[in-house]
Amino acid sequence: MRLKNAILSRLFAQKQTDLRSYPRFALVHDRIGFVFLSGHPLGRIRELSYGGFSVEIDPNQESLLANATEEKRITLQLLDGRLDCLAVQRNGNDRFIGFAFQHETLKTYEFLNRYLPFMKFGAALRYLIHNDQKDSKKLPPLLANDEEVRASLDIDGYDDHQIPLATIEMGENGFFYKLTREANRVQTWHSIGPGGVGGSLRSTPTVDPIVLRKALSFLVGYAGADYQIPVGRLIQNLLDLADTESFLPPYPKPVQARVFSIEPAKKRSKSAAKRSSR
Repeated sequence: MRLKNAILSRLFAQKQTDLRSYPRFALVHDRIGFVFLSGHPLGRIRELSYGGFSVEIDPNQESLLANATEEKRITLQLLDGRLDCLAVQRNGNDRFIGFAFQHETLKTYEFLNRYLPFMKFGAALRYLIHNDQKDSKKLPPLLANDEEVRASLDIDGYDDHQIPLATIEMGENGFFYKLTREANRVQTWHSIGPGGVGGSLRSTPTVDPIVLRKALSFLVGYAGADYQIPVGRLIQNLLDLADTESFLPPYPKPVQARVFSIEPAKKRSKSAAKRSSR
């Protein structure tokens, strides 16, 4: 374990001077990520990567940054998980400030690895769709698929509240997952073991919080910073479900909450976004 920690620390130390070596993902909702400093809420995460994150500072908490040391022990709350770690304060302004992860152990990397691979795949899928490409080998370097992750998104119509009826399928390291939203019902599936294929997916008796987390991470990457797409309403709906089922920890109320103001979507009879990337 010490050897693994040493190798990882060296790897990240070599790239600390260029945090853009990692893809950064915009978190499009106030309930996706939050940062606490010294036990007090500092603000919402607006961008996140393996290298670091940016925070939209709560105006009432600016005094928390008065500590002279650049290294700060912070608590990061991301969807259903919490992480205590060390981060270095970077440049910022009155509204936003950046932090770089120290990665002093594997803990931070392993925590982020529960979310970021699926965010990355969502971003990659959106790039392919928006650029009318099918070959994942033509993805930009930051979105190239260097993990064994697969995913697809199928939107086929909308309910009476203009929330997409969707199917999300994902694969990671030989395990496969699926989430569907039909009318007001969400259902999840997963493969029994490595090497499973679509035919071997088994439905879960209730919504599986792990599959829900993976699906939300995927949708965050797909949405990017765009609030004006139907996927934004799907994210909102799944977050409401996660709250109802107590899958998410309580979040501090934002000073100025972001609200989805998406225009009603045009009715579609066919899939709006259906693509697999390997």
